[in-house]
Parts: sequence; structure tokens; C-alpha cells
Amino acid sequence: MLLTPSLVLRIAIAFAFLYPPIAAYFSPDNWIWFVPDFVELVMPKLFFMQLFSVLQILIAFGILFLKNPTLPAVAASIILAAIIVLTWSAFDATFRDVSIFLAAIALIMLYHRNAILLDRD
Repeated sequence: MLLTPSLVLRIAIAFAFLYPPIAAYFSPDNWIWFVPDFVELVMPKLFFMQLFSVLQILIAFGILFLKNPTLPAVAASIILAAIIVLTWSAFDATFRDVSIFLAAIALIMLYHRNAILLDRD
């Protein structure tokens, strides 16, 4: 397998979406504080965290294995933007999400552009 810029972006974003659900499975108390308090108006934080973990894993696998990862990259960028905005008070801990957000945007741009170019043929 050839290591391309696209593959490096995919691995970087997928890692960022795979690590938290795995870590949260083994140490949920270390991750529960990232869940905004308003979530408890709808469901328990732990249940939300479990659902969100499944979503993160699906996004990571989509980014890694789909031929065109645009849709999971869009989902990743929306989630990252929400995390940045909703946890602004913890920006010292979440500042790295800005870089991952921009990597997801780059992946969208890369594959969206390629899809447009392929359609012109």
C-alpha cells in the first residue's frame, strides 16, 4: 500500500475518532466531563457517550475504508466544530480539535474536487 497525502489525512482523522471511544470504554470517568450538561435534559450522559462512541467508530471506518470519504469527513467536521464551540471553556484541552477539523475540511476538499473532475470526463 502506497502512503499518500490522502491516506495520511485519513489515518490522522480516523485515529482522532477511534481513540476516544476506545479510551472511554475502559475509563468512562475520564471522558464523561466532555459531554455538555444540557445532554442530560434528553438522556443520561453515559448513554449519550456510548451512542456517540458508536458514531465516532462509524465515522472513523468510513474515513478509512470508503472509496470517497467525503460524507464521513463532513460528519467529522460538523462534530468537531460542535465540540470546539460547545466546550470553548475547555479550549486548553480541545485546541487540537481545530487542527483535526481543518484536516477533515482538507479531506472534503480533496475528494470533492476529485469527484467533480471525474464527472467532467
